[in-house]
Amino acid sequence: WLYTPWMEKLGLQTPSTTEEFYEVLKAFKTQDPNGNGLADEVPMAGSTDRVDWRHAFMNPFVDMGNGDYYAVKDGQVYASYTQEGWREGLRYVKRLVDEDLLSPLTFTQDLAQLTAMSANQPTILGGSVYSSMSFLPGDDQRRADYDGIPPLYNEELGRPLTRYIPSTANIAMIINANCENIEAAFRLGDIMVSEEYSIHTRWGERGVDYLTPKEGDVSIYAALGYEPTLTAVLVWGKPQNKHWAQTGPYIRQYSIAGGQIFDGNNLNVEVKVGEILQSYQAAKPDEVISKLIYTAEEIDQIAEIQANLKSYAEECLALFATGVMDIDNDWDQFQEELKVIGIDEVMTVVQTVYDRMYK
Repeated sequence: WLYTPWMEKLGLQTPSTTEEFYEVLKAFKTQDPNGNGLADEVPMAGSTDRVDWRHAFMNPFVDMGNGDYYAVKDGQVYASYTQEGWREGLRYVKRLVDEDLLSPLTFTQDLAQLTAMSANQPTILGGSVYSSMSFLPGDDQRRADYDGIPPLYNEELGRPLTRYIPSTANIAMIINANCENIEAAFRLGDIMVSEEYSIHTRWGERGVDYLTPKEGDVSIYAALGYEPTLTAVLVWGKPQNKHWAQTGPYIRQYSIAGGQIFDGNNLNVEVKVGEILQSYQAAKPDEVISKLIYTAEEIDQIAEIQANLKSYAEECLALFATGVMDIDNDWDQFQEELKVIGIDEVMTVVQTVYDRMYK
């Protein structure tokens, strides 16, 4: 998300490549777009919460894959942080950090701290990576002033690439052996995954907490072709006693949430998401790891090692980007430490699970 008033004031075009993006951030840093005569602008910042900004800046150089940084090509699973593309991505991120275009606070601050930065008057935050600018206060006009940009690409790679997580089934209800009436419990779960109750546990009571569409209504995701389905009355995130905030079992088509009715409020960040989402859908990887289901033995074998590998890779990404580790001199040491932790053992198991499920 980039701050459009600054883009317009400086005569900047929406960036497509990593180099164009760099030039935008450099202009934010050096041309005083907030006009206060101080070099207080923060061109880009993120946080450690929820949305992984790493994918945004590293995917132009390497397929970052899933949450564990596993990707797949021609049926062969690999850890992204073992690839030369990861190294090239580090060079780009370090360049942004070195020139103070990406705040080093990105590696340590939580969402509350990012929110405080974004709410500053005058505006100091040029852009951020998040699902939307929803962390801005609900009545802050700047919610409408940040516009999404398409996923970046490196000209050598030749195409934009974004993280893609397919929908998969997850366990949301368990009936154990101590249940006195298993059939009744199962019927409850069965009701909850009906469409009607899946809507109820997200929006509340029909006609009271959410309203059905009337003639002339348009959806917040009209840009994606979704027809209007409902208008929420209850404000999401505020304390209430009407629904479970989608806790528990549910099955709900994307078209229901995507068809929420636009109320005309330009501070509705979902409309902004709808406007840019198509460019991300078009940048999905050709192959993805949908879900990996391990046996109990496999979990015992790799769970701790896998967690240590991810933690170490993320730690080193920050150390490389901030210059504590040298991308040229310490890269081989980084790869050797991955082997010591157990990367080869883990990838053997991961490939076995992938083959079992998808081949």
